This record gives sequence, structure tokens and C-alpha cells, in this order.
Amino acid sequence: MPSISRPLDELRNWFGLISLLVGSRHASAARLYKLISTKNVLSDKTLFLNLGYWQNARDYDEACFALARIVAEVGDMNSDDLVLDAGFGFAEQDLFWTRTFRPVRIVGLNISKLQVEIAAQRVRQAGCTDRVQLINGSATEMPIADRSVTKVVALESAFHFDTRERFFREAYRVLKPGGRIVLADLLYLPRVGAPSFKKRVLNNLWRSAWQIPGSNVDTVEGYAEKLRSARFIDVQVRSIRDCVLLPFRCYVRTWLNTPNLADQMSRPMQILWRTASSGMAPGGPLDYVIASASRP
Repeated sequence: MPSISRPLDELRNWFGLISLLVGSRHASAARLYKLISTKNVLSDKTLFLNLGYWQNARDYDEACFALARIVAEVGDMNSDDLVLDAGFGFAEQDLFWTRTFRPVRIVGLNISKLQVEIAAQRVRQAGCTDRVQLINGSATEMPIADRSVTKVVALESAFHFDTRERFFREAYRVLKPGGRIVLADLLYLPRVGAPSFKKRVLNNLWRSAWQIPGSNVDTVEGYAEKLRSARFIDVQVRSIRDCVLLPFRCYVRTWLNTPNLADQMSRPMQILWRTASSGMAPGGPLDYVIASASRP
């Protein structure tokens, strides 16, 4: 009954958007990704949900694959690895890593039951169930044994975790000695000075759109210090915002201004993507980093 289901879906999306922007932050990331689902992603080829690395990319999918590749290469992912992927989305990167870097096993952890169900089906269809295991659970309370993995990766998910410090401590716990953590992460920067009322409203909308807990507002230096406080060594945090934020913003605006593409997405999600991308302009409150560290 498409004539009934489409309006109902649209109504659910409107309620979802309102609850996202003004509701409680409890389980907020799960609420965000339930709203996005598979119908509101920004590609008609893959189910990637990251912002992408655009330096040499010709389109969104290439940019997303490039960012996933950077995370794997910074972590030296290889055929001896047991990988924990915290916040795996629809498992697009896990399938890519399995094909390209061939770790022994990837265990994915995700707070969204919907994403776990959809991703598990995709893993079965790809014939990778012996290499990829997906679990519904929290990255700040991992159902993972101590010292059981060699790599912990979080591809654009740690900014949701309440808090990053708890996630870092959990990552340290589950890593084997010599293991590494690698993150591609969005930073919401501390405000400088006293912003105007309009700026405060916009800042709150941006943070709500991205579902970033207040405790995760950070600078690059503060981010590195939190990793060191969790007892990691060899900490490196570098900004790659120029290759991520502005080109992604341009891509989103082009997508939303192209009728046959925008029509694939619900109106509430169009509003959410416009709101979320508006803070990526030069001088905006967002930064983007690649971070890595080792467990001694």
C-alpha cells in the first residue's frame, strides 16, 4: 500500500526529527540512526554513513572508501589482526576491510538494533559470517573480554559515545598489549568568547543534529590528552578537516539541490542533513581528526 505507507513513513520521520533535536540525549545515537535508516543515506550505491576523505575522490563512495582505507592503514590492519569496530553503521567498512586487508576476524559493536539487523543480513549475503561478527551493545560498556583484540577502530562514531573517555578506557581494556586504537572522529570545538543568541541557538542545533554529548566538546590537544589519560602511548591526533568537512558540505548541498536525488530522501532528513552540514563552513564549530595510539 504505497499510498499509505509513504505518508506514514514521512510522519514517523517528522516525529523522529523533533525528538532528535529537542528530546533526551539517552540512546541518542540509536535514535539518530533509526531516523536515517537505509532510505536516507547519501549514496545510491553503498550504505556508507561517513563524511569521506575527498582529496582525490571523484564522488561520495570513493571518498568514503578512502576514509575507511586511511583508518586501516594508520592502524596497520593486516591478516593477523582481531579487530573491534565500534559503531559499524551498516558494516560497509567491515566488508571492505575484510576483502582488502583480510584480518582474521572483525567484531562489530553497535548500539542501534536496526543497524545490527540490516548489517548482519548484508554480511550473510556477502558470505562473510565466518569473518565478521556483529553485536548489539555499547562502546562504553563493551561485552568483550579483556586483552582479546589487536585493533580497536571507530570510523566516525566516537563523537556519539557518552563519553569518549569511557570508550577510551574500554578500548584500552579489550586491547592486547601492543594493540592499537585508530579513530576517524568529528570534533565539536569549544566556543570562544560570548556568542550571540542566534549563534547559541545554531550551536545547539548543530550539536543536536550530530548528537554530540556536551562532555565530548574538545580541541585536538584535549583529544590527545584524553587518550594519554586512558594510559595510551604513541598518541597522534591530526586534523584533516580541509579534506573532509567543506567538500562533504558541498556534496550534501549539491545532492539536496538535485531533485531526482533529493526525492529519494524524506523531507525531515533533508532538513537534518542541511542543518548538520551547515556548521562545516570555514570558521564553524567543527573539526575532523584522525587519531591513533598504542596500548603498552
